[in-house]
Amino acid sequence: MAFKKIAKNLIILTLLIIAVIATGIFFNRNAVNQNQTSEIKVPLEINLLDPQPLPEINWTTTEGNIFSIPKNHFTLINFWASWCAPCVIEFPELIKFAKENPEFNLLFVSNDLHKNDIGKFVSSLPERSRKGLINSENIFMLWDNKGEITRDIFQTYKLPETYILDDRQQIVAKINGVLSQDAYSYLRGL
Repeated sequence: MAFKKIAKNLIILTLLIIAVIATGIFFNRNAVNQNQTSEIKVPLEINLLDPQPLPEINWTTTEGNIFSIPKNHFTLINFWASWCAPCVIEFPELIKFAKENPEFNLLFVSNDLHKNDIGKFVSSLPERSRKGLINSENIFMLWDNKGEITRDIFQTYKLPETYILDDRQQIVAKINGVLSQDAYSYLRGL
C-alpha cells in the first residue's frame, strides 16, 4: 500500500515538473517571437493608437473643391499653419518624403484663416519643394479655415500634428510635433 502511494506521488510530482518546464519553454518562445516581431522600434514622438475608422469628413481643397482621400494607400494627415515656425521647417521634409514614397498620400491641412496666407507660404517655399507640391499625385493641400476638422474631429490644438492612416483608412497613430528622422525611417518600414 505504501509503495502505491509513493509511486502515485512520484507520478504527480513528475507531471508537475513537466508542466512547469513546458510552461517555461512556452513563455520563453513567446518572448523570443515578440522580440523578433518588434524589430522596428517606434520613435518616441509616434503614439500608436488602437485602429479606428476615419470619420466621415467633408474635406475642402484650397481651391474650394470637395476632396476624398484616395483609398488603398497609407496616408499622413498633417495639420499646419503658415504662422507656425515648426510647421514651416517640417513642410519641405514632408514633401520630400511623399515624393520618395508614392505609396503614401500626404494631406496638408492648413489652419490659416486667410487663403492668401497659404498662397504666400507656398510661393516662399524653395523651388524644389514648390514643384514637388504642385506636380504631385499623392500630395494634397486642404484648408480648414474654421478649424472644425482640426479641433472638433481630430482634437488638435497644437501644431504641427500628424495622423497616420493605414491602407484601410483607419487612424493608427498620432505624431505630436515635427517628425524626426527616426519617424521617417519608421514610416518607410510600414
